[in-house]
Amino acid sequence: YRGEAGRLVVGTIPIAFKQFYPVILPQFKARHPDVTLVVRSMSTTEQIQALQSGHIDVAVLRLPIQGPLLGG
Repeated sequence: YRGEAGRLVVGTIPIAFKQFYPVILPQFKARHPDVTLVVRSMSTTEQIQALQSGHIDVAVLRLPIQGPLLGG
């Protein structure tokens, strides 16, 4: 599919969810109608845990991230 169909789960910090996603979501859906977009408002720590466990695909984090949170 080249990333043009399916499901994309995005974790985001609450401020981005409130301020940016009302503008971004309609544009994304118009450009990618075959992608089901799920956006979850989460803290940075929750997003990192969700990335590591596979519960979200992408994270919009607040930097800097301290400690070995994303270590392999």
